[in-house]
Amino acid sequence: MRRYLPLVCVVALAVTLPACDDGGGDGESSGSQTGDGDGDGDGDGDGDGDGDGGPNTVDCNNVPSGTVCIPEGDFTMGSDELSQFSQPERTVTLSAFYVDISEVTVEEYAACVNDGGACPPPEQQMDCNAFSFTDDPDEYGSYPMNCVTWAAADAYCTWAGGALPTEAEWERVARGTDGRTYPWGEESPSCNVVIWGGDPGKGPACGIGASVDTLSPDRSSLPNASGAYDMGGNLAEWCRDWFEIYDADDTTNPTGPSGPSPEYGEKKIVRGGSYVSNVPKQLRATERDSRTPSSGANTVGFRCVYYQAP
Repeated sequence: MRRYLPLVCVVALAVTLPACDDGGGDGESSGSQTGDGDGDGDGDGDGDGDGDGGPNTVDCNNVPSGTVCIPEGDFTMGSDELSQFSQPERTVTLSAFYVDISEVTVEEYAACVNDGGACPPPEQQMDCNAFSFTDDPDEYGSYPMNCVTWAAADAYCTWAGGALPTEAEWERVARGTDGRTYPWGEESPSCNVVIWGGDPGKGPACGIGASVDTLSPDRSSLPNASGAYDMGGNLAEWCRDWFEIYDADDTTNPTGPSGPSPEYGEKKIVRGGSYVSNVPKQLRATERDSRTPSSGANTVGFRCVYYQAP
């Protein structure tokens, strides 16, 4: 689960590293079951669908602090209204899991870095929250951690006792069970409901608690139906899956392909849009994007999922 350590740990992260990627993406997708022999599609062989190698003990009557519980069940994944990468729309079944209520923050990630180097320091460039640690760490401790590679995000989630969400888990949290268009519902994106860059004349990162040209602190948007914050906008988020066209028959705890796509290359799924997104469809709960896993973009952060009760 999330580990909460004193914010003083943040200062130790102020090191100079090479500049990181600053954004972008290309539409992409998930894929096929893994061959672990247990039939659940997660690749760990334990039959519970969570991919962690241990039994799933999630209990929605015993929810850890800082998370929300997603019960076992079905939801509608994908959309036939968008590009081929979001098709087909189908019913997917997931095991229960806990998910961070908000994106992992600077303070939380700093604790991992300072715990014997369990996480690598974030990359440093303009608009990276790490870039501001020495200016005012107290101010930026509550901001979402960006400019981390996929491997760094994965290392944090492992350290915290969880994993990056599969693409299906992420979409279930964002879309709920009612098939909503956006994480917050059917209302078109605006600064009233999301941290984004699409309201004319307001610049990037307008929205609740936001200021022009800055990211916003965690939980700056309204919570969605699942009780999670910033599932659309603020930062896009790393997912566990490699990018590939969806396997329409992979509908129980799908985890995507076992490796990079021969056609689309070495890319990991990124979801949710960010503070610079300026086209409504970029914030749809079914919209897919991807990045090279070694890139640490200032528009991308992450959250974790967990499969064991406290």
